[in-house]
Amino acid sequence: MLRKSGAEAAANQIAPTALSDTDAELAPNRRYAEAYHKGYLAGRRGCTGADNPYENDSRDARAWIMGLLDGRTRQLTVVRSE
Repeated sequence: MLRKSGAEAAANQIAPTALSDTDAELAPNRRYAEAYHKGYLAGRRGCTGADNPYENDSRDARAWIMGLLDGRTRQLTVVRSE
């Protein structure tokens, strides 16, 4: 198991309050809105399709991927002030 460096681990520890609800659009189908939102947040954090927690080729997995792609357009960056 690989351990992430401090900067990578910190990037994955973003508080939900840092992400505004206005950033994410609702999934077209409310049934898959949760999967879409999780994918959107993963995309903002810079995750890849390999991180998809849903069963391959399921509708939840597809909603997660759509969220991931939308989230990548608004990726978060780490800003350090020293």
